[in-house]
Amino acid sequence: MADFLHGVETILLTKGPVPVREVKSAVVFLVGTAPVHTTVPQGMSEEDWYEQVVNSPLLILSREDGAKYFGQPTPGYTIPYALDAIFDHGGTVIIAVNVFDPRVHKNASGQPDPSAVQPSDVIGSVSSTGRRTGLQLVDTLFSQFGFTAKLIIAPGFSTIPAVATEMIAKANLKSVRAMALIDAPVGYTVQQAINARGAGGILNYSDYRAVICYPHVKVWDTTTNTERLEPLSARLAGVIARTDHEKGYWWSPSNQELQGIIGIERQITASVNDPNTEANQLNAAGIVTVFS
Repeated sequence: MADFLHGVETILLTKGPVPVREVKSAVVFLVGTAPVHTTVPQGMSEEDWYEQVVNSPLLILSREDGAKYFGQPTPGYTIPYALDAIFDHGGTVIIAVNVFDPRVHKNASGQPDPSAVQPSDVIGSVSSTGRRTGLQLVDTLFSQFGFTAKLIIAPGFSTIPAVATEMIAKANLKSVRAMALIDAPVGYTVQQAINARGAGGILNYSDYRAVICYPHVKVWDTTTNTERLEPLSARLAGVIARTDHEKGYWWSPSNQELQGIIGIERQITASVNDPNTEANQLNAAGIVTVFS
């Protein structure tokens, strides 16, 4: 039986008092870390709370949802910052998975430490009992929510080739068919990014479901009152979701304004008339870029 469908598919969400209809192509699957040890509800044990917020897909429809489960933006943790980046572009449906476990990821003093999270935690696994973690939870989204994600992001981790490869594999699942938004490493020059797309390069992904994002962008961190570099992927996800909502999935997110940034990691030359500008060279190499 053919599964081709003309038009826009929507999903009806009944979370909260008022049902919300959302565009199916705008659902974001986000994997990362959050300071869940700071969000334990009063009267609930840490153990019970961690069972809810560690390696459990959670439906996030607003900044308030994000703060409830994942806390405020905190240096070292990726999910709260990514949620802010997406919601800066308007509302959408986010399914977020926190892989940081305060019971496991600790420093030498026994304090919660997000730097102890390993790429293998993000990639995830499937236990002998069928319990899934990390990116492996993509497989469960339809059975849990009745829909799946169309954008897969892991800001702060997608620069790691093993993580990016797994993101692409999940995006290619017949039951998912998503796009994996993968960040180039921070600090890369334009030429390094282009070279990384060549044979043997760490960005040499030929899969059309892989979207390479470069460079990092600058934001003002209100927590530390300092300028901070952040991966482009979360804000690109926000732009794509907003475009799908407002104009339809067939409308390109190209030439759209990024919200919430104060600059980019390095200036990119651009011109619609000159194919030799850096923006055009990056695009020719299959890299999504941003310029100001």
